[in-house]
Amino acid sequence: MSRYNTNNFIIKIVATKPFHTLRHIAYEHFIKIDKSPLNTSSQRPLDTILTPYPSLLSNNIDNHIDHALICHPDLKEELKFGAKQLELENLLTFYTDGSVQHIGTTHSISGYGWTQVQPFTPRVKFSGSTVFFPSSSKSESMGILTALIVSPFNCKINIYTDSANCITIFNTRMLSGIASPRQKLKQSNFLIWDLIFFLIEEKQLLVSLYKVSGHSNNPYNDEADLLAKAGAHVIEPIIVNHKFFVKQSLGFISWNRLHVVDRNVRKWADNVIQPLIFNSMVNNKALSPIKQQIIDGDIDWTFTKEWLNFNDQDVPCSAKLSKQQGSRIKKCNFIYPTIDIQQRNYPRLYPIGSIPCIECANARDDNTHVGLCKEHSIHIKNILIRAAHDLHDLIMKNTKDGNSILEETIKNISLFNTSFVDALPQSHPGYLLIHHLVPSDLTKIFNIYINDKKLRFSLFSKFFSTLMSSIDALIWTRRASLVKQWESTLSITKNKKRFYRKRHKKRTPPPPDPGAPDHNLSPSRHYNSRHFATTPYYRDGGFNDNFAHIRWTTSNYLHSGHWTTYRDNIGFNNIDLFLILQNSFLKNVFDIR
Repeated sequence: MSRYNTNNFIIKIVATKPFHTLRHIAYEHFIKIDKSPLNTSSQRPLDTILTPYPSLLSNNIDNHIDHALICHPDLKEELKFGAKQLELENLLTFYTDGSVQHIGTTHSISGYGWTQVQPFTPRVKFSGSTVFFPSSSKSESMGILTALIVSPFNCKINIYTDSANCITIFNTRMLSGIASPRQKLKQSNFLIWDLIFFLIEEKQLLVSLYKVSGHSNNPYNDEADLLAKAGAHVIEPIIVNHKFFVKQSLGFISWNRLHVVDRNVRKWADNVIQPLIFNSMVNNKALSPIKQQIIDGDIDWTFTKEWLNFNDQDVPCSAKLSKQQGSRIKKCNFIYPTIDIQQRNYPRLYPIGSIPCIECANARDDNTHVGLCKEHSIHIKNILIRAAHDLHDLIMKNTKDGNSILEETIKNISLFNTSFVDALPQSHPGYLLIHHLVPSDLTKIFNIYINDKKLRFSLFSKFFSTLMSSIDALIWTRRASLVKQWESTLSITKNKKRFYRKRHKKRTPPPPDPGAPDHNLSPSRHYNSRHFATTPYYRDGGFNDNFAHIRWTTSNYLHSGHWTTYRDNIGFNNIDLFLILQNSFLKNVFDIR
């Protein structure tokens, strides 16, 4: 706000737009009235303004190979020999391919290969392997990188690949101009792509990528495919040296002192956190009723998270939403205020001793018993039968698969099995459902028949919201009403609970007599926080390892695949996670103790 004092009054000018917006408006106005020529070039620089080693000589391909790659010297010599053969060419055509075998296992291997097929030029071929985060995209991009690193300066290069992902990444970065460090760090395999664009800029290359259909009987593409498969078995891998760009202002994160995590660290860190959370949940005493289901993977935590965060309100936050989400969290963690918890919190209001279930009087009233009560059995059967019918109709409206196949699939899953007698078995997936946990049996249907991720979660939320409303109304709300009636017979009211701490707080002891000797005073106690050792994940006939979650994550880093793959691997302790590096040159580069 600005103030201008005139003879008779004060004028106040208040900005109605942000300061930066006003600056842009002023600049646009300046451009319109200014007649001087401005640089309006539409050509955007590549996002590779990176500084390599100061000693790196221009127009020297050998230095690129020596400093930008980490591998066995023999592989560098092979690349240099290929570069020597192509040094006089100005037009090259490469067919590249990648291959990943046994992905998701401790025996996964990743390779790539390419062949140079431009007529009247030397036929140069190369194949190699790589390690860490194996994926088809990484293998394909390594093939492109090694093809460019042997290419001569000022050359036009055509690359044919069957990887649509690599073509998309290449075109996006070429057209987007300079990328911020934050954008780079979110990209998978950013070390490889940074080096690719550095080579394009440094060598003044004109590169074009073309899509070729895989396994289309193209002899050149088939040759590249064979080279990639053979490259996966090359013992000596090649990786990008992250220290090549010494002045690059990116803070790299490394895992276990091995190599850089060249992808979105926030997303990848979930692989580190989830095993630790899993280990904590297995040792959570409150979740002991479903410990076996947790270990066996009967709970889909991704969909459970979606349900806990589900909001059917018109506003993003409200008291009603907080109450709903709080209730779901308490139920799924088995800490909902059932009578046993109320008795613990308000011991002077409730009777002493074990209080039986208000509905069946056959077991103690606690979170574990909810759903196992015989009085809930008929309601649970009706809910599951109705849910199976609703699920069938919902999927049929959003898929083209046959009615008979879907109906048979729903009928055969354990969740909708209502043949149990009397009470619901604790091992039944419906028990998880009652406690607001999403059974894996249910999500299999959505994963099989709904391919679109956004639509899948949308349909799931719609279906599950209706299902849980029925469960809450017929089991939880009905039970709460009966408990409230029982509490009224004992004159237990909400106000008594509200002011319980105030009415029953301990009285402050009188101050000690100043004339009393010190030895008569009770010594003060100093309480230290206790550390309870947790029992690590254990499966009969399997392993018992306090550092299991670290090994799961390391295996994910080296071999890819979900960490649960290694969690459930019998004899896991006998697996040498670093076998792929033991016999290679990289053993001397990294600390693999």
